Parts: sequence; C-alpha cells; structure tokens
Amino acid sequence: MTALGTLELGSYDPSVAAPDVTLQTFAVFQDVAAERARQDAEWGTTGHTPEVWLAILTEEVGEVAREVLGLRFGEAAKCHGDLRTELVQVAAVAVSAIESLDFGAAGLGRPSRGAS
Repeated sequence: MTALGTLELGSYDPSVAAPDVTLQTFAVFQDVAAERARQDAEWGTTGHTPEVWLAILTEEVGEVAREVLGLRFGEAAKCHGDLRTELVQVAAVAVSAIESLDFGAAGLGRPSRGAS
C-alpha cells in the first residue's frame, strides 16, 4: 500500500483477500467482470481522463436513481430495466476507471480483455 492507502499495481494477494469473499460476493464480482467484458466489447478499452470517468460514472448513477425513484413512487414507466443491472453497470464503470488510472499511472496502457 502506498502512503495514500491505495493498492500499488500488482500488489493484490489473492491468498489474503480470498478467504473473506463469500460465494454471494464472488457471484456479484463475476457479474461485474462480465459487464466489464461487455463494455469493452461495445466501447473498446479506453484511457479516459478522471473528468470523463466522473461524467460516465455520474450518468450510470443517474440510471440507478431513475430506477429507485420509479420503484419508490410507482412510476414504472420511468423504469427501464432492473435496479441490480444498473448497480452492476455502476460497479463495472468504477472498475474500468480504476483500471484506467492504475495502468495509466504505471505508464502501461490498458490491456485488452484476456491479456495478462
């Protein structure tokens, strides 16, 4: 970990983190990973600036808000899908932004899906 408390690229140790991950959490991570792959297939890998990532993430959070408000106030016409799906998309965009920052900070560029 750095002084700022963020993980350094390549510092992940699955033997430390894995025991705390429940099967339910692992299933969620799989859904987020699948959404990441879908996003890369649709948009390609990107290395946006933090400002662009903020705009993309805010748009996705707005879709979550639309779902929640539609459910809360019974305005089904304003709901376009599924709250869980929208939350998975938020998580996937956040992961993509983190990847972009990590690889950009290391001067590596983002790898395409399937690269190690």
